[in-house]
Amino acid sequence: MGLVIVAIVASAIALVVTLVRRRQAPETAAAAPLEQVERLADLRDRALISPSEFERLKGDVTKA
Repeated sequence: MGLVIVAIVASAIALVVTLVRRRQAPETAAAAPLEQVERLADLRDRALISPSEFERLKGDVTKA
């Protein structure tokens, strides 16, 4: 009985992990760089990175 419960819990955890990964994955390949640039812009706007660092990282993102 205990092993059955462990198997059910493990399956539930695997399902949740799969669903979370799918939700975090970009819907299209083109959306990924745009999302990255938006995140970088947010960091810049909150003064966590400098404007020059933002431009450098944005260039790296758009090259790939």
